[in-house]
Amino acid sequence: MLRISSQLLNGRDGLEQWSASYDRPEGNVLAIQTDIAENVVSALSVELGQSGVQALTTGGTSDPEALDLYLRAVTQAQNDDSETSLKQADALLDAAIAKDGHFAKAFAAKSRNLSYLADVGRSPEETRRGYAVAVAAAQHAVTFAPRLPEGYAALADALYGQRKISAAVRAIQAGAPYGPNDLQLLQAAVTAFVAGGQTRRAIGYAERMVQIDPLNPLSHRRLYYALFYDRQFDAATKEAKRTLQLAPALWVPQYFIALCLIMKNNPQEAQQYLDVLPPDLTVRLAGEAIVAGRLGDRKRSDQKLEQLRSVYGDAASYQFAQAYAQRGETGKALTALQRGVEVNDPGLNTLRVDPLFDPIRHDPRFDAVLKSLDGGDS
Repeated sequence: MLRISSQLLNGRDGLEQWSASYDRPEGNVLAIQTDIAENVVSALSVELGQSGVQALTTGGTSDPEALDLYLRAVTQAQNDDSETSLKQADALLDAAIAKDGHFAKAFAAKSRNLSYLADVGRSPEETRRGYAVAVAAAQHAVTFAPRLPEGYAALADALYGQRKISAAVRAIQAGAPYGPNDLQLLQAAVTAFVAGGQTRRAIGYAERMVQIDPLNPLSHRRLYYALFYDRQFDAATKEAKRTLQLAPALWVPQYFIALCLIMKNNPQEAQQYLDVLPPDLTVRLAGEAIVAGRLGDRKRSDQKLEQLRSVYGDAASYQFAQAYAQRGETGKALTALQRGVEVNDPGLNTLRVDPLFDPIRHDPRFDAVLKSLDGGDS
């Protein structure tokens, strides 16, 4: 048997307005969901009308097995952002789509996973192909469910990876009327506005995410991201640690804590957070090169950069530029940035606000690279 409890709380004072419990035999999850939803709607005397019902079911599926696969995939990706985990989630989504070829939410989730995987590609070609497939999956989602905000959010993320910030902002604007409080759409807005240099605006969107869903790791991930690029390093560290409390298996928060510690000139503690990342991860290798440089160990710093080059080559152009900028090698940093432009490195999206480039930010050649980038509506 399943027991499901429902509560309606007053958003202003937190007082309970209504509650009920439902006992149902285990079985078809969609039938149980529909049955309880109808009971809740009836109890609250809410008249949704046909348009309201359609809004609640947009982009979904009538196949219970496809829904189960989708929910497992989303949970997998939300709680573990390693490459292995995302590939496992991707396999679950492929299985869901095989059962329902018009399952728009599954296509949107697949697009998000593909974007994450493209971001850690081992070559510019792998990254380029990954984002192209992510765009195609998101376009399927939008085609099958034109009112699904998740589809537009996934499309914005994939376009962001292609460094098409203006197009990403247009996708966000297109989806906003269908879900102004959709978490995926809000997180896409955070990354787009950070890319455009509007960090305070990005923080506002991220704070809205936390207000809407404070127990969702995604909400806090976007907040520490925006805070870091706004140079609020203590606040960013706090949010990253809160994210880890909600999802201990995530590695990206560890990386951002390390970055905050580097910017606060605490390289030894930063290394402790880098140590928990996958050993050949691009950002770990670059981070370790920076830490070693801060500690005066030029030999180890060079070794880490050589390891980065052997694994990723030009796909790590942005990370090379970060390390060289932090080591005071302006010429090498600018050469790496120019190579990043040539291979369309998605890391360049944060160049406008990345504090790691502060040592070379006033060089006119750096400004020339900035002017070549798409900054959205900045």
